[in-house]
Amino acid sequence: AGRTVPKRVRGIAMDLASLPMFLAKRDDVVVAPKPSPSVLLPLQNLGFPIPQFVTDRASLKDRKLGEEMPWGVGPTHDKWQPGFEALFDKRVAQSMAVSFVEAHQAPNLAKVEGGIASSLAEVRDLIPTGDWVIKAPFSASGQHRIRGEGLLAERAVSWVERQLKLGAVVVQPWHERVLDLSTQVVISDDAVEVLGHTRFWTDKGGVYRGSLVGSWATGLDSPLARALHGGGKGSDTAQLLTASARFVGQWAQSLGYRGPLGIDAMVILIDGVVKLRPILEVNPRFTMGRIALEMSRQVPGCGAWYLLRDREIERAGYENRSALIRRIAETEGVYFTTDPTAASQVVSVLVLAKRWAAASALWQDLGFEDYRK
Repeated sequence: AGRTVPKRVRGIAMDLASLPMFLAKRDDVVVAPKPSPSVLLPLQNLGFPIPQFVTDRASLKDRKLGEEMPWGVGPTHDKWQPGFEALFDKRVAQSMAVSFVEAHQAPNLAKVEGGIASSLAEVRDLIPTGDWVIKAPFSASGQHRIRGEGLLAERAVSWVERQLKLGAVVVQPWHERVLDLSTQVVISDDAVEVLGHTRFWTDKGGVYRGSLVGSWATGLDSPLARALHGGGKGSDTAQLLTASARFVGQWAQSLGYRGPLGIDAMVILIDGVVKLRPILEVNPRFTMGRIALEMSRQVPGCGAWYLLRDREIERAGYENRSALIRRIAETEGVYFTTDPTAASQVVSVLVLAKRWAAASALWQDLGFEDYRK
């Protein structure tokens, strides 16, 4: 997006740098600081293959490599091609969602409301009577967007005018959210492979909090599960997610993109009726959902994978992060998946049990909020 990466974001990137180990096989190499044995040994005992870690590419020397798989690519990467910026653009995702819904008349697909605005007058025309959100084209993780209700307040007008100087914005109604879903795809020269679907959670600001580990529909109450399975031909949510992922993947493939892709969607309530809002966001890279999907394939039972900041750890009743480290060390079924002693801002934790209710209870016993509604 042409913006300088803040120090806080760089710190989070370093804290999570070892996560590609869950994408790797035993003979692969992960270019990242190696987590401590106290993190790796429990994961190895759980069945995860532990790859080799090196701190930088120079450490590989003349070693023959099969393939380089970066977390993602940007304009400075040799895999970048002109036109790839469209893959990240919220305006393009909005237009693709409209096209997909028009082509699939499934009863539980939500009409894509809102639109793209190039002027303040167009923004005002698109603002719904209820809650709304306005997004910059390259917003992410709850940043560079503004929410409100009804008419634009003065603060919102100032924000919109600043954004419009950089280009058009996306205006959308803010719906009552039921579930966040993500579909993981791999694009090659001759195929768009849909790997599976995951369920994830964000906080009120849209920042990623964690993902379910196991089948994405695990733990849903019966009425919601029935609604998601559909009430008519072609209305099954999993089928629609797969179809929308292929739709986006084929477009990305036509641009020349090759590699991992994640497509976010959302289940919402409209007048009390469950609807799927497809193609909310496109992520042309590995994603946290992809990590969760790979975990789901490799571990027994079910559970969840969470990201925790120090403020959440303290809110759960721990004096500091060290207190949580001690508690988890003596708790069966809970594993750090990044190094908590080396992290500056965020740690990641995997919670597993044979049954869904047991995993949920385990997490709450540790003092944390259970996002799995």
